[in-house]
Amino acid sequence: MDHLESHYTLKEGSIKKPEMYLGAEVKKCVVADPDNPDKVQWGVSSDTYVKRALEDVERELSQANQHLSTRAVTTLPVKYRPELDTTPELDPRRASYYMSLIGILRWMGELGRVDILMAVATMSSYMAAPRQGHLDNVLRILAYLKKHPQSTMSDL
Repeated sequence: MDHLESHYTLKEGSIKKPEMYLGAEVKKCVVADPDNPDKVQWGVSSDTYVKRALEDVERELSQANQHLSTRAVTTLPVKYRPELDTTPELDPRRASYYMSLIGILRWMGELGRVDILMAVATMSSYMAAPRQGHLDNVLRILAYLKKHPQSTMSDL
């Protein structure tokens, strides 16, 4: 940044340690390394993004007098077979909502929530013609995230 500042005028106070990048919190992590006890590395956390997304989803659900389950201990039910789902297809507005939730969940995966990647990939296969059961299970993934909101990845 000092090199850039020698060539360009930078906004006062804009040079600081990074805090957020593309929705992810940027943090310094101390690594337990006996050869280098002061070793610090950078890590990213999706905690804030997950929290804000959950708030938005819960606000949307509350308008329909619904809420996220409090019992989701896994991302998807063990015996769930989305390809056999025969629930009604979603109307265009709800199908669009389904697609937006898949996009949000995909971004959470990019920010480090590797625990949801398989479930999100499975459910994103049904974006062309999502059904009510598919939406219910996407909401289950979000309920799982509500129950397990924290996850950090660092460059170890």
